[in-house]
Amino acid sequence: MCKDFFLSIGTNIGEKIDNLKNAIQRILDHEIKVIKVSSVYETEPLGYKEQDDFYNMVLWCKTKLPPLDLLKVLNDIENDMGRIREIKDGPRVIDIDIIDYSGIVFQTEKLTIPHPRYKNRKFVLFPLKEICPDFFDPVDFDHIDNLLGNCVDNSYIYRKRNL
Repeated sequence: MCKDFFLSIGTNIGEKIDNLKNAIQRILDHEIKVIKVSSVYETEPLGYKEQDDFYNMVLWCKTKLPPLDLLKVLNDIENDMGRIREIKDGPRVIDIDIIDYSGIVFQTEKLTIPHPRYKNRKFVLFPLKEICPDFFDPVDFDHIDNLLGNCVDNSYIYRKRNL
């Protein structure tokens, strides 16, 4: 049975739009169907500030893959695209995070769902609201509007364009 899930994708190295398109194509090459794609949002980096701005977006997808198999596919895509993890919150060709997986609460050493920091990231919440205005957090059952209202992220976010 197919499960709905949301991915956050970000990039700040190289041809950012091409990186996003490439990541989406690679996602489609696996047992994943993309249902909706948000606009691309330009955002300033969080944490490590000495880097270029990011382009971020959220995808609404469906898959039969269980969460850990999905994580492996996404990590392989990141690695194949040249993702290097040298600096925490540092520059990256691509970053793909599972935000929510069919409303489940899931935690292992490798993966926590929902993503543990998504509520404090406008670059996730704004595009998530765009494609799923009725989203509810599976832990606190907060509506996306409440999540945005309580978000402590004060970085700028700019809706850039559609892909």
